Amino acid sequence: MTMRSDLWRLAAYVLGQGIGYATDLLVFLFLVEVVHLNLTILAHLCGKFGSAALTYFYHARFSFPGMKRNSRSASTVAYTGMVLFNMIFTSAILKGVIFVFPSHVYVAKITSDVLGVIMTYFFMRTLVFPRTATE
Repeated sequence: MTMRSDLWRLAAYVLGQGIGYATDLLVFLFLVEVVHLNLTILAHLCGKFGSAALTYFYHARFSFPGMKRNSRSASTVAYTGMVLFNMIFTSAILKGVIFVFPSHVYVAKITSDVLGVIMTYFFMRTLVFPRTATE
């Protein structure tokens, strides 16, 4: 594995997360601003579901290509578990930041999501799409 290859995979991951985050944020903003849903956590979770469905296939193909130690079904189960953990983790952070700063909902959303993306990268690289020893 070369440094250039690692940088390419990281760039692919960032692009995939950008697409996923745009989906997440658009769903969140639509529910909060257009629908006037006053349940911030529910809007947050709806955005996460839309994003997760979209990004699984992208990450499996582009961010973490090649032979993997996990089968496709094992990767799908691991991804689903990771998404559920991510939803709990980011929702707890979101709720905590809103509790401390109730008028800063969007800052809370972005803060929780940035921490979630960092955590997700490490889980995806090690648990969801681990590479075989030859890569």
